[in-house]
Amino acid sequence: IWPHLRTPGFKAGPDVVGVVFQDQARYREMHDLWIFVVRRRDRMVVKQPRNDRRMSGDRLTTYLARADRGSANDLLVRIPRLSPLAGKKVALIGLGALGSHCAWQLARARVSRLALMDHDVVQTGNLPRWLVGWAAIGHYKAHVLTLYLRHHYPYVDSEAFVHRLGAPSIPQEDAERVMAGFFDDADLVMDCSATYTVSHYLSTLAWKRGIPYIWVTGTPGSWGGIVGRAIAGRTDGCWKCFRHHCHDRRYREPAFDSGPNVQPIGCFSPTFTGSGFDMDQVSIMATRLAVSELCRGADQGYPDFDADIAIADFWRDGKPIAPDWRSHPLTRHSACDMHG
Repeated sequence: IWPHLRTPGFKAGPDVVGVVFQDQARYREMHDLWIFVVRRRDRMVVKQPRNDRRMSGDRLTTYLARADRGSANDLLVRIPRLSPLAGKKVALIGLGALGSHCAWQLARARVSRLALMDHDVVQTGNLPRWLVGWAAIGHYKAHVLTLYLRHHYPYVDSEAFVHRLGAPSIPQEDAERVMAGFFDDADLVMDCSATYTVSHYLSTLAWKRGIPYIWVTGTPGSWGGIVGRAIAGRTDGCWKCFRHHCHDRRYREPAFDSGPNVQPIGCFSPTFTGSGFDMDQVSIMATRLAVSELCRGADQGYPDFDADIAIADFWRDGKPIAPDWRSHPLTRHSACDMHG
């Protein structure tokens, strides 16, 4: 059909010819599809049998390469329930074993924007439970995750915030400016810091701004975890109400390893032991709750949960079990001072 193609155009690489054609991409839908004819020329040495001389020659290889479609719409068609996440921003703080995997799950779910905050760097001891491996050691967690997500999920706008909440060395004006950018246009705040003082501050700030707040924690040994949400005007209680209820033992405590923490050589502080794949169960549940909250009210979106708090056991009597999640509503506590 095209005689010119009989002579390959080898220059700095292979000769590639693209052919576009109409085909039924979906039932009764015709679309332009592509296939590529690739011809390679590799220089080689040919041994002549008679006089044992070696002469240069070419080895020609021809094959068909099928095109792949990777537009935003092509990806979205595989996860239609998550289409309401387009344009949504999640502000996530704490990029350890839980936060790094929550960030990855949210990017995979096609959240449009991620603000990632942590002050820490990756150490070798993080690797058994962290998302990225050895290449990340010595770099800020926020920077590593941002670059990782930009490379693997280009449709997600990821921004790094290397910042330590409450650090006395940071002027108040600078801290307020950083937090303003972190919270700017956020549709959801996800707290994976597992630090009471940080959670107290973030939950109060989110409650006053009317931004949905989700907290995520795991227990020593990776034996259990807690995921919860508090939204002013939506949930009856707040994060502080939850803490009061825990003090009153209204909610059962998730399973935890009562053994001593370990002090790795060269590590600044003790840490708990526990497998990453057990801890992943908590980040998965947290992502499900976050996605359901971001899709709330949207037609054909990911359905909402009936409860606000989920508490899980992954171990029982010193042995692993199938994840046992129990859910509860978040009710107001009479001793909480967040409700004037």
